[in-house]
Amino acid sequence: MKTTNLAEGFLRNSRSRVNISRLSLAAFLLVPGAFLWGKGHEPVAYRNTAPGVAFVGSKSCTAPGCHQELGRDYDHTPMGHSMAPANDPSEFARVPQTITVYNQKLHRYFQVVREGSDLYQTEYQLDASGNRVFTAVHKLEYVIGGPICGFTYVVRQGQYLFEAPLSYYGRAQQWDLSPGYEAAGDIAFSRLIQKGCLSCHNGQPEAVANRDGKYLDPPFRFMEYAISCECCHGPGQLHVEELRKHPKRKYGKGGRHDCEPGAAFAPPCR
Repeated sequence: MKTTNLAEGFLRNSRSRVNISRLSLAAFLLVPGAFLWGKGHEPVAYRNTAPGVAFVGSKSCTAPGCHQELGRDYDHTPMGHSMAPANDPSEFARVPQTITVYNQKLHRYFQVVREGSDLYQTEYQLDASGNRVFTAVHKLEYVIGGPICGFTYVVRQGQYLFEAPLSYYGRAQQWDLSPGYEAAGDIAFSRLIQKGCLSCHNGQPEAVANRDGKYLDPPFRFMEYAISCECCHGPGQLHVEELRKHPKRKYGKGGRHDCEPGAAFAPPCR
């Protein structure tokens, strides 16, 4: 199957969404900020933004008696499953048999294949006689994305994370080269995934400072794959500690709001 310019379209659509998202985020942050500055003429300070306040993990947020129902609902949203293990059973539906993509520009063949409970991607080249010049095979570790745009896969080699060469495009419902691969040329499985890219899909990647594409082991805080509670709200240590001390205190509607200036938890809030 000959490749098309799906990756270029994906990038254009992604950039448009990013620009819109940035404008929306700016408006979201500036309007409440202006209101609070205008009201009290003092900047808003949330105590959980202070140095040393720890993350506690989403399981602490969604424990029984806390935000359990909210957590269950959130798990079914796009952000709630923006990243997952590549051997999740739902992934196998996209690989009912061996998928082969040929790219004429690179003169390379790419494949996706299921072996047991794991998915693998292969890159190889044939000479004029049809003999393989080389073959590279890597297990897929994680999957990133959603059904609207598509799914990109991650290869893990030691502590480094790389983008796999094939992605599944949701609108076209077909496999093709991953964003950036055709433009970059001969990069095989060497396209490093930077923290800035991964942070959009995984809430708390644990990147190693000054080492492109290198992460701690495990690579994600609390091994939470998707966008976690604390990715938006900030570290939850103070919030959890205060609830343990005052279990009957009400938060949100009908009670003290954590998004008030000086509160334990940072926005977003309603």
